[in-house]
Amino acid sequence: IKNFQQLHPYNISQKAKIIVETFRETTKEKIGGNGKMMVVTSSRLAAVRYYHEVKRYIEQMKYNDIDILVAFSGADKDGDEEYTEAKLNVRKDGSHISENQTKAKFHDNFNVLIVAEKYQTGFDEPLLHTMIVDKKLKGVKAVQTLSRLNRTCNGKYDTFILDFINTKEDIIEAFQPFYQETYLEHEVNVDLIYQVQNSLRGFAIYSDTEIIAFSKEYFQTKGQNERAMGRMTSILKPIADRYNAKTVDERYQFRRDIRK
Repeated sequence: IKNFQQLHPYNISQKAKIIVETFRETTKEKIGGNGKMMVVTSSRLAAVRYYHEVKRYIEQMKYNDIDILVAFSGADKDGDEEYTEAKLNVRKDGSHISENQTKAKFHDNFNVLIVAEKYQTGFDEPLLHTMIVDKKLKGVKAVQTLSRLNRTCNGKYDTFILDFINTKEDIIEAFQPFYQETYLEHEVNVDLIYQVQNSLRGFAIYSDTEIIAFSKEYFQTKGQNERAMGRMTSILKPIADRYNAKTVDERYQFRRDIRK
């Protein structure tokens, strides 16, 4: 009964209208006019039906400011017709978009992506501003799905979620294990940090120059190439040699202070 209700053409047609109008009213002007939307559906069949109904509504209203893609793995039948992601996704010139091109095409030329399971995790699209949720989300899946919106970029100041199924309490419960509050009973004594720092430097095992050199190599913004590990190792080698030259007691005390 639940599936019948969720996949009923009238239900999907009403939600499709909300999806399109939400994009036009809320999403498209965001991020300098580059805002994008993801629609999270409960199944491949739901994704297929949403895709067709959203397309139908766009054509009915003669809108020319919204282009949609769909993403799901494998194939799914609706009646006698079998659908795949590549079969449904089409460029304006009529050519089909392969599965491995969907992500790039969404970034470059499309602004609404309807998904079924796919891209709910590990999908990094900074221009994603809005998410429409028509699927029950629980636990870490809820966190992973909604976190698709948290990628930052210039001009992105907010995000928007419209959820047809989950309650506020559902989402709070899902996020709770990952966002517990912690209170300190006592204030931190900052002097203790500097005492440990001075103690470690007193061993004369590493220097500020070596810290800067290693950090510059490790955190370089353009990424590490295949020789980066060798360069980092050459910076660390003299430090390791100085450590190994210490007595057993000195090495033990140094490790204790590092753990502090």
